[in-house]
Amino acid sequence: MQEDYIYDSTVMYNVELGKEYNEQEIVDSLNKSEFLSTVNKFPKKYETNIGESGIKISGGQKQRLLLARNIITKPKILIIDNGLTGLDIETRKKVIEKITNKNKNMTLIIISNMIEDIKDADKIYMLEEKTLKEINLMEVQS
Repeated sequence: MQEDYIYDSTVMYNVELGKEYNEQEIVDSLNKSEFLSTVNKFPKKYETNIGESGIKISGGQKQRLLLARNIITKPKILIIDNGLTGLDIETRKKVIEKITNKNKNMTLIIISNMIEDIKDADKIYMLEEKTLKEINLMEVQS
């Protein structure tokens, strides 16, 4: 599915999705998605109900919640398809840095039209006339 569903339940439920993770795993995933400080400001923290489809939180907060849900599973490959568009540039930088920092066991694929999101990638591909072409960002920017 292109869009993940957010349940009319707590932050914790929406991150865990029925699996049981320890508190440190939850904190780590919320921290990597830059959502931990926001959750800590909620009245009931992890137990705060965020409403059907996350109606009680902003678009950027929804994106970070869904990212935490994916990070907690420790995937070998994580694909973010324009999943950071609701975040400001500084928050996007922090999220990408935290996800990739010290994580050599995961391949991160970012699909984005924002150069800022991909500028530090090991490889960059551009879709051009139905063909993926590897590009050198320095050549494109000059």
